[in-house]
Amino acid sequence: MNSGAYLQFVDIDYTPRCDDRTMPDDNVWKKAERAACEFRDISHRRLFNARETKQEIKDAGFVDVVEKIYKLPIGGWSSDPKYREIGIVSECALPPPCMS
Repeated sequence: MNSGAYLQFVDIDYTPRCDDRTMPDDNVWKKAERAACEFRDISHRRLFNARETKQEIKDAGFVDVVEKIYKLPIGGWSSDPKYREIGIVSECALPPPCMS
């Protein structure tokens, strides 16, 4: 890259979370994440590592690295109209995990 150029990178932290911390351990999204992490460990692939992306970009020599984190709700659960709409749209766009 030339000096002064910009790089935009998108990475996703797939760790399922619940704002009120009520998501049970047997939730389908948590099961899917555990299965994916097991695959990551067995295959030695870089998956589900978004929390380290900023530092990895800095380690590669980039400067003035700016990180923006956005919440992506799944489903229309939120009482906040903005997050409810995003959740409904994201639920329609994401296939369900392959776990029961």
